[in-house]
Amino acid sequence: MNSFEENFNILVKFPITDHPFILKESELESISQYESLIKKLNLEKPFANCKTITITSERHGQGKSTVLFNLAKRCAENGMKVLIINGDIPGTSIENFIKIKNSPGLGEWFNSRVPLNKLIQNTSILNLYMLPGGNIDFKFLFNSHDFHSLLEMCRLDYDLIAVDSPPIEFSESAEIISLEVDMTLIIADYEDYTRNSIRCKKLINQIKDKFVGVILNKVYNSFKSVWEICGKPN
Repeated sequence: MNSFEENFNILVKFPITDHPFILKESELESISQYESLIKKLNLEKPFANCKTITITSERHGQGKSTVLFNLAKRCAENGMKVLIINGDIPGTSIENFIKIKNSPGLGEWFNSRVPLNKLIQNTSILNLYMLPGGNIDFKFLFNSHDFHSLLEMCRLDYDLIAVDSPPIEFSESAEIISLEVDMTLIIADYEDYTRNSIRCKKLINQIKDKFVGVILNKVYNSFKSVWEICGKPN
C-alpha cells in the first residue's frame, strides 16, 4: 500500500460486477474483499455490546446500499444477529431486492412512535432483520436525539446494526447518522475518487472520531494502485 492510500485509509476495493446484490460463491475476489472488510472492522464475531455502522457516499449510484447489504448478510451468516435500518429515504433498493414491504417502517416510528416489534421485518436470511424506510417525506431531516434513542433501543436486541445512509449531497441526515453510529465508512466509485469530493472531506472532518475509512467500488482492476489509476496527488 502506498502513502496516498494510507492517507485516505482505503479499506477495500470491490471489482465491477453485473449483479451487485447477488454475491455468487464463484466471485472469489468480491468475497475476499468482504471478508477482509469484516476483519478490518473487527466484525468477525458477536460482541458483548452491539456495534452500529453506516456507509454513506457523496451521491447516489456509488454502491453504498449494495455493500451495506452484503456486509450485513455476511455478518449474519457468520452468526451475528443483524438489523439493517433504511435511513436512505425514500430509497428502497434493499427492500426491493429481499422482497419485503417498504412500510410501515422508520417513518412510522419517527412520526407516531409505532412499536419497533411491529415495524422490524424478518428476511429470508437467517439472523438478518430489517427496519424499512416506511412512509416519510423525502425532505425529512433526522432528529439527532430521536435517532440516538432509536439506536439505543435496537442495541438491546442485535449484535450489529447497519444503517443505510442517504448520500451526503442528498440530505443533512447523513451527518446526523454518521455522528450517532460507532463507525462511518464512505464509498466512492474508483474513477470518481479524485474528483474533489468536497462534501466527503467536510463530513470526514466533522466525524473524525467515527470515520473508519474509504471503500472503493467498481474497480476495473483492484490490484492496481490508486496512483496508477488516478495519478499522484499534488
